[in-house]
Amino acid sequence: MEKGLYSFIWRYSKSYQLVILCVSIASFPLLYYVLELPKIIVNDALGSKSNSVPFPRTYFDMQFDQLEYLLALCGLLLLLLLINGGIMMALFVFKGITSERLLRRLRFQLFERIHRFPLKQFQKTSQGEVTSMITAEVEPFSVFFADAVELPIFQGGTMLTVLFFVFMQDPLMGLASIAIIPLQAYIIPKLQKKINLLAKERVVRIRGVAGRISEAVSGINDIHTHDTSAFSLSDFTHHLSGIFKVRMKIYQNKAFLKFLNNFLLKLTPLMFYSAGGVLILEGNLDLGQLVAVLAAYQQLMNPWKELLKYYQRMMDAKIKYQQVTEQFDPADMISENIMLTERPESIVSFNDDISFSNVSVSDEDGVKSLDSISFEAAPGSKVALVAGGSGRDNLAHLLARLITPSQGRVTVGSQDLLNTHEAVIGRRIGYAGPDSYVFDGTIGYNVFYGFNHQPIILPENDPQREIDRNNSLAAGNSPHDIDADWIDYSDAKVSNREELLAWWYELLHTVELDDFMYGRAMNLTVDTKAKPKLADDIVRARSMVLERINSDPEISDLIHPFDFEKYNVSATVGANLIYGEATDDNFSSENLGRNSFVHSVLDDCNLTNSFQNIGIQVATTLLDMFDGMSSDDPIFEQYSFVDEDSLHELKRIIAQDKREGRNSLNEDDLASLVSLTLQLLVERH
Repeated sequence: MEKGLYSFIWRYSKSYQLVILCVSIASFPLLYYVLELPKIIVNDALGSKSNSVPFPRTYFDMQFDQLEYLLALCGLLLLLLLINGGIMMALFVFKGITSERLLRRLRFQLFERIHRFPLKQFQKTSQGEVTSMITAEVEPFSVFFADAVELPIFQGGTMLTVLFFVFMQDPLMGLASIAIIPLQAYIIPKLQKKINLLAKERVVRIRGVAGRISEAVSGINDIHTHDTSAFSLSDFTHHLSGIFKVRMKIYQNKAFLKFLNNFLLKLTPLMFYSAGGVLILEGNLDLGQLVAVLAAYQQLMNPWKELLKYYQRMMDAKIKYQQVTEQFDPADMISENIMLTERPESIVSFNDDISFSNVSVSDEDGVKSLDSISFEAAPGSKVALVAGGSGRDNLAHLLARLITPSQGRVTVGSQDLLNTHEAVIGRRIGYAGPDSYVFDGTIGYNVFYGFNHQPIILPENDPQREIDRNNSLAAGNSPHDIDADWIDYSDAKVSNREELLAWWYELLHTVELDDFMYGRAMNLTVDTKAKPKLADDIVRARSMVLERINSDPEISDLIHPFDFEKYNVSATVGANLIYGEATDDNFSSENLGRNSFVHSVLDDCNLTNSFQNIGIQVATTLLDMFDGMSSDDPIFEQYSFVDEDSLHELKRIIAQDKREGRNSLNEDDLASLVSLTLQLLVERH
């Protein structure tokens, strides 16, 4: 990975930067004439100078009177502005593409290097820090990457073009326009250096906060077990306080820098008005030249401001790039040759003795967890590693090449395990440790994850897929298509996906997880857009199940399917009312009594009072049933919609209803009574 920011930019975007530079330089003549034309319009077309050539005039065999000449010059100025604006717009888009490709490449390189970290690096680097560096910390580079080479050349060239124009009008005015630039060039970098050092400190402190958050999430059980919540919060407050103090210093320095810069910029127009006014009064400068110089000065200060901002961003980007690359360049990284190079054509088999020859493993402090270990294990033998502490784990990690020895060799036959390609290790060595990770995805995704070595069957090509692939290659990303079929069926000794699924079903039955998987599947919902065929199959399966139920007397009384013409005694009153189970919280059983639509239906059918009366009766019965009963009694399972707190609330509602009448109950109390009725299940309650 490139050590310097500009080395990285130039290496991976040299051709793009040259195109940007050429276009930028080509725009300078246009800029000069954009500055020159207003002066010609004022002095020549409007005739403010006494020595102007009389009208009509002839240009390119065409005759112009004064009005036509004025309009022609204004039209030419408009055309130049459009051309210049079009060039800038195209340049902006091209710069954006260049910048995003560089940022994409940088993030990919950092993520790639995570795969090459030695195992001990993960023990001292928090997940939060690494995530923050790849996402948030490199994001500001997107603004800088495209401007790194082009901006100083373009803005510097623009500035020189404007200065040349100003000096052409009057040398004294030219000197006045650059009078404050040396002062700014001396003071601002010194102030900016101080701000950059504070910014560097801020990044380090923010990483510390990310680390504390990651620790709190991972160690929340220990925090609660040892009653250290107050200490954890105090420690986090200390880190936030440090960030606050650094930010305050940054704001103070930036405010002073902005004040000083703005003040110096205001001095030059004052010099123009005073010195230019004197020159006009003495007849050494005409009004058109002063107007042109003032207009040019505005365009002179814009690139100068951009150059100052560029310097600030450049120093900040250099510091951040250095900090990030240092974190992603630990010692003992896995070699690219055994991970990122081309995979071997054939995966060799390990059929020889495993041999440890004088193998030692030591940490950064030189403490050895394994010291001069030597042994051999023959093919087919079963070996138990009996040890305590980290030595046992490290020995297993050596066999799976999760770590590398500090000294000695681990071989399989004549094959040195340390220099064997990862494709061979991953296909020929199995390791099931206590800390296996479940990836974000389905159970099937995790079960078959170990088969995803390389694309086997590529998806059908289309224009968008080709564009995405070209963009990936241009950004130095992986050329492989994630939508390809990655599973190598030969590893599982099957020939296709159907046989692989059949093997999986057999495996689930063998380890007695088939009932668990079936139960889990029955509680999931199907994404009908992603799996339309599965959704159709489930609907057809429902019809087949219903036919089986109706045709078998032994089970027909056990299951009550939904029938629009019948009340379903196995479903709640609410489920019968909405004819199904809720897929929205607004229609869930506990919220149904507070649903405005349900209330409107009950009111229209004159059922509201009936549901409230039933709710009062049910509440009275529940209080009689559970009076003096322990909350862990099994009967509570049949009345899961009530608990100790809700019983107290129902007791209050009943007492108030008896004492003051139904009208004294508020809307929430009445809704609770309706909800109680809607959660009744005829067959159970």
